Amino acid sequence: MSANPRSREKQITLDRFLQDDHAMLHIVPSRPGVEIPEHLIEQTTVTLKVSRLFRGRLTITEGVGIEAELLFSNEYFTCKVPFDAIWAVTSSSGQMRMWPEDTPEEILASLAAPAGATSMENVSAAESDDAKSSAVGAEKKRPALRRVK
Repeated sequence: MSANPRSREKQITLDRFLQDDHAMLHIVPSRPGVEIPEHLIEQTTVTLKVSRLFRGRLTITEGVGIEAELLFSNEYFTCKVPFDAIWAVTSSSGQMRMWPEDTPEEILASLAAPAGATSMENVSAAESDDAKSSAVGAEKKRPALRRVK
């Protein structure tokens, strides 16, 4: 099995983030090899909280992925997540590393959409006119990333 060239980068990032309390894995549950509780399979993306401090086992296999015993509704489930299924990792301090090539289109579209809009088509002409008529020297709003769960 040939590993995705980004697998090593994802592993290094995860190892670094796990030096803190925990890390959040943002995954695509429909990717081959993902094993998570059945009630989460149909989601576009799932976020799993992993830590070396948790009671359940955590194994990171170089070039392959993560296997973690995680608690769901008071029962442990052994989750298996290949590196190919990870589209982002967030540290416990909020630092995030994202791989756009592995990110679901729906997530990329939501990140690109203006706040409050569900898609680019929802931007009204009035919003465009307001932007054009803003006062000279007024501070422009900067796009910001937001955490998607």
